[in-house]
Amino acid sequence: MYFYFRSPVFLFLFIMLLACQPEDIETLQPEDELADVLLADEYFKAKIDGKDWIAVNHTSSSSGTIKAKIYTWTYKNKNRYSALKIRASIEENGKNVQAMGGFIQKYYGPGVYYIGTNRNQNYCHYFDHGVSWNSDIYRGNIGAIKINVDTGDHIEGVMNYRAFNANDPSKSKLINAEFKAFYEE
Repeated sequence: MYFYFRSPVFLFLFIMLLACQPEDIETLQPEDELADVLLADEYFKAKIDGKDWIAVNHTSSSSGTIKAKIYTWTYKNKNRYSALKIRASIEENGKNVQAMGGFIQKYYGPGVYYIGTNRNQNYCHYFDHGVSWNSDIYRGNIGAIKINVDTGDHIEGVMNYRAFNANDPSKSKLINAEFKAFYEE
């Protein structure tokens, strides 16, 4: 008899299950910027005090300009050296509003290049809507640029440094960046 009292409850639950139809489940799409980075030919992505910063450059379209260039120069002692400059910029309405990059004074290929050591002119910079943030060569060892890959066609690497406000050096930002850039021809 106990079963007969419970069977209407089971019947009610069974009818409710049949009446419920699964809703269409939306598939999650990656954020546009993240998808661009994953598919980019060239990219510069960074964490600036924990906030994301991304510039990508595709061969067909561009949301940023990314450049890498080797310069050859002769020092006072007549020795010839190569220097590496890497740069990413973001434009809005035809104006450069944000940029990030670095310079290695004596570039010899893949390896770690320290900035802020007083022994070289290696530096990194970040420009944000009119405010410049730079590594400071007179503060001691404040970061490094590491080149992981140099194929002669493109470079890949990371930059980790502390950048100081050009107008108020008591303010600084911690910047960790990863990049891939093709050499200018």
